[in-house]
Amino acid sequence: MSVLQTPASPTTIDADTVYGVLQIGSAQVALPIDALREVIPGPARFSALPVNTPGLLGAITLRGRVVAVLDLRLLLGQPAPRDTGQVVALVHHANAVIGLLVDGVRGLARLAAGRLNRMDSTGTELLFGGCFERSEDGSVVSVLDAAALMRLPGVPLLRGAAPGAARPRQDLACRSLMLVRCGEIGLAIGVTEVHATLPQVTLMPSSIDGRICHGVIEHAGVQLPAVDPLALLELGARPAGEPSQALLLRDENGLVALLVSQVIDLVQVPESDLLALPPLAVRRPELFRALLNVPGHGQHLLLGPGVLRDHADLQGLAHLNVRAQVGNGAARAASATSSTAASAGGDAVITYDIGHEVATLLSQVSEVLPLPTETGRPISGHPAVTGLFSHRGQSVTLVCLASLLGGRNPPDPATARVLLVRQDGGTFGFIVPRLYNIEHTVWEQPGAARGGAPASARHPLGPHSVIELGTGAQRRTLHRVDLHAVARSLSRPDPGTPARAQLPACARPLIPVD
Repeated sequence: MSVLQTPASPTTIDADTVYGVLQIGSAQVALPIDALREVIPGPARFSALPVNTPGLLGAITLRGRVVAVLDLRLLLGQPAPRDTGQVVALVHHANAVIGLLVDGVRGLARLAAGRLNRMDSTGTELLFGGCFERSEDGSVVSVLDAAALMRLPGVPLLRGAAPGAARPRQDLACRSLMLVRCGEIGLAIGVTEVHATLPQVTLMPSSIDGRICHGVIEHAGVQLPAVDPLALLELGARPAGEPSQALLLRDENGLVALLVSQVIDLVQVPESDLLALPPLAVRRPELFRALLNVPGHGQHLLLGPGVLRDHADLQGLAHLNVRAQVGNGAARAASATSSTAASAGGDAVITYDIGHEVATLLSQVSEVLPLPTETGRPISGHPAVTGLFSHRGQSVTLVCLASLLGGRNPPDPATARVLLVRQDGGTFGFIVPRLYNIEHTVWEQPGAARGGAPASARHPLGPHSVIELGTGAQRRTLHRVDLHAVARSLSRPDPGTPARAQLPACARPLIPVD
């Protein structure tokens, strides 16, 4: 069905380009990446505009500029519910900007010339000038014609480039870059590496605080690790107490927030303007592609392609996305927020599922990884060992912790995670069906269960630490699993003792096993 009733005009879509793919309702739509100016979180509400235009939600303000926002679902007659995870994609064409409310960014698609299926309609102009099939999954993506979007009748357009924006030179290949400032240092990041920008964030302390992680922020009901890019790139440290904005980086495991002092602008920079890094300019030159000077914005270090996407520390932190509120009784969420962690003063623990919720000291877990898709075949014959794989130049033995402790159901690969534990010179990867949270203990009693009876008489995990987490309605009692002790029992078995009997009392089965 056509949205417009105006004479058709030739489409201006270039098929030999990179597209940013957006999710709008049940459909995937795409725009040439040069037309996607920025992606920001959707506001709780839009400011009203005194116009009556189909699909117009209202306006947002961005760095002092007012931008109208459309919801294409309303134009297409589709259901248009609001959701906290929605974002606004800013579309730029012919010196005009308009916002589109979308359900999310679905990555990039590089399309060779000739692969775009162009579409036209007799007597009408289509908003979508073509479509293509994504090679990754075979899904169909419709390509939005930015020029047709700007010609929608009655839509208010922001005219003129953003303050300080550099005009691209049309005769040269250009890079679309986001310029940010971190303290006194300017960084340039490819726009395709950024999921969304958060113009204002509140940083909260967390159990995972460290050299590069400075706490968590809350976004769309989820607590996300907040990373100092200067520490990550070995450029120094973020100034303490400085107001923060954030860039959200997404990989297949989750989101990470990159803390910046200011998001300056999005610019198009010709390849010829990229300058080679001079000697001794930075400590880790392999992390950077070039140096560039942008008129009106000064000097910026351009990150190398894939540096953020492939950084092992960011990949590990992306696993630690935790819900900020409890969704249901079965899936534990963050009952101990930053204020609880700061006041509790107890040990930091990571909680997870092995048929029920248990905890382990965070200091015992060196990394959290997704379940490997390719593993070597184990030859030990141990019933809980599922395979072998290599990580950071080390061989890792995969052990199903739920099976080891008596569980019977194999974990779902979509939700399972691997807790890396190093002990006695070896590395074990303990598979757990699901991660829940990182919290601080508010009470613990090693060696005995509550009520005075020995832990071993009350629970098969004893003599183990019994701990309490959370406050108020979220307060709960868990057993703390000593993964170092479990790893020692596996790496130094007694030849005359059955495998399960070799486990320390803290790791005896929860369910009787014949």
